[in-house]
Amino acid sequence: MLETLLNYEFEERPSDEFIRGFKATYRTKGHPKAKGLDFQIEYPKSWSLREGKRPNIIQVFSSNNGRGPASALIMTRDLIKEAQRELTREEIKALKTLEGSKEIASELFSESGLREMAKGMGMTNVRNITTKKMVLDRWPGAMLEFLSDQQRLDLTLTIYNRTYLVIYKNYMIFLQCHVAKLPDDTEDTLKTKISKFESLFHLMANSLVIQSQY
Repeated sequence: MLETLLNYEFEERPSDEFIRGFKATYRTKGHPKAKGLDFQIEYPKSWSLREGKRPNIIQVFSSNNGRGPASALIMTRDLIKEAQRELTREEIKALKTLEGSKEIASELFSESGLREMAKGMGMTNVRNITTKKMVLDRWPGAMLEFLSDQQRLDLTLTIYNRTYLVIYKNYMIFLQCHVAKLPDDTEDTLKTKISKFESLFHLMANSLVIQSQY
C-alpha cells in the first residue's frame, strides 16, 4: 500500500520521493553475480526489486512497483578475466590501484570507447549518443546516453538509455537506467518521461558506495 501511495504522490516529480527519504538500499555483498564485489545503491521505495535473469545482471529495479515506464539494473564485469591476453603479475598489481583504474578509464571512457560500448549493448538503431566523464565514489566514471530500438515479440519499442559506469580496480560497475516509449506514445511523451526521471537517475548514481574499498 505504501508503494502505491508513494507512486501517486510523486508521479510528476519522482526525484522528490528519493530526496524526501522514501528510499531503500540494495547491497551486493555475497551475491554470486557480483563477482566478489561489495557495493550498494539506493532506489525509490515505490520501485520493485527482482533478480536479473541474465548472467551478469545482479538486480533489476522498476518504477511504480514494477508497472511503470522507468527501470534500472546493476551489473559488474571483471576486467582481468575478460582480458584478451594473460596479464603479468605487475600489470595486475598496477590495475588494482586508483592510478591504474584512471589509466584504464582514460581508454575505455574515451569518446570513441563509450560510443563503441553503446553500440555493443545488444540494441538496434543506436542514436543520439552523448557521453560525459565523471567521478563516482572517488573512482573514475562516465555517463553514456542514447536512444535505441528494442524488439519485444511483434512490437518495436524506443528506449532511452542512461548508463553510469565506474572502474574500481579490476571491476567495471554498471548502473543502466531506461525509459520506454510505448507504441502509442508520441516523441513529446517520451521527452516528458525522460525529463521526469533523469534527475532521479542521477541521484541513484550518486548514491553508489563501493564498500569493498573500506
